[in-house]
Amino acid sequence: MTGGLTLSNGSSAYNDKGLLFTHGSRIGENTGGDLGIYAASGLYIKPSSPTASSGTEGIRITDDGLYPCVNNTESLGLSNYKWSNVYATTFTGALSGNASTATKWAAAQQVYVNLASASKTATIQGGSSTASAIGVDGKLPIANGGTGADTAAAARTNLGAATGNGRIFYGTCDSAASAAEKAVTCATYDALTEGDIVIVNFSNTNTAAVANLKLNVNSKGAKPIKKLHNSTGNNNLSAVGEINANGVGVFSYDGTN
Repeated sequence: MTGGLTLSNGSSAYNDKGLLFTHGSRIGENTGGDLGIYAASGLYIKPSSPTASSGTEGIRITDDGLYPCVNNTESLGLSNYKWSNVYATTFTGALSGNASTATKWAAAQQVYVNLASASKTATIQGGSSTASAIGVDGKLPIANGGTGADTAAAARTNLGAATGNGRIFYGTCDSAASAAEKAVTCATYDALTEGDIVIVNFSNTNTAAVANLKLNVNSKGAKPIKKLHNSTGNNNLSAVGEINANGVGVFSYDGTN
C-alpha cells in the first residue's frame, strides 16, 4: 500500500503516513496531531489471551459507546484504584450507598408525626422505615392552635385562665368512712387555686366528726370542708352522713376552705 504501513501475513513496511492493517483498521496521526485508532466495526480491548473470541470478554468502543463484550461484566475502576471524579449527564441503573444531598423526594411522600410521642421519629407513608430526628419539639403557639406551654399551669396562664375562675375538676375519693381527711384523686389537678371547683364521687359514707372533715385533692393540701352560703357563715356539715357512698359532692375553694 502506498502512503502507509501495511501488515499482512506477518510482513511489514514503514512510511510516514501511519499503520494500516489488512481489514482496514488504522493507527495514525490526524491533522490536529492526535494519535488516532480506527477500526471499521469498533475497537476491541482484551487484556487476556488474544486468541479468545472477541465476543467472550473484554470491552468494545464503537459508535454506540464504550461497553463490555458480555452484558453485566467488567468494572470501571477497582476498589483500590478509583477514579477521582466521574462526570455524566445521566446515570441509568442501580446505585449503592447514600446520596450526599437531595432536593426532593423521588416520589411524593406523607410524613406522620405522633404528637403524644417524645421519641422524635416520624413514619413516612409509602416507605419501608421511619425517619429519625423528625418529631415534635418546642411549644405550639396559641396562634397555631396550641397553648404555647408544656405544663397545664403555664397553659392556663397563657390562655388567661390562671386565676382559677371557671376551673372545674372531677375526682374520686376512696378514703375510709372513719377518715376525717378525705383524699381525692384527680388526674389533672395541679395546684390549690382560689375559685377552683372540684366534683368528687365518694366510695364510702362518712362516719368521722363533721368538725374535723377536710378535703385533700392530689395531696395539694388538706382544707376544711364547710357549707357555703349558710346564713350564719361557713359552718360544718349538718350531719356526718351528708357525704354518702356513691354520692357526689361539689366543692369550691375560696382560698381558705
